Amino acid sequence: MPADATECSPFTDAGLTRSERSPLPSIAVIADDRLLTVADICALLQIRKSVVYRACDRGDLGYVTFEGAVQVEGRDLRILHIRLASAVER
Repeated sequence: MPADATECSPFTDAGLTRSERSPLPSIAVIADDRLLTVADICALLQIRKSVVYRACDRGDLGYVTFEGAVQVEGRDLRILHIRLASAVER
């Protein structure tokens, strides 16, 4: 079946359009020194693991390695959230 934009529902876009996200209040209550795993960050920010690891590799996200796992402090999570939000706005 050929894709025809005139026949597509305005409510579906196959996930191509980023939805507007309200600020996440759960991030604000996380203690600055609390360590979060990559999985925690992905769940909180609703992003892929590759985004978190790329931010670590570029130096955009401070992290520590504890028992072989990358862990990020709460303060660094908030910084990442601000950077991602500003990148979306551009």
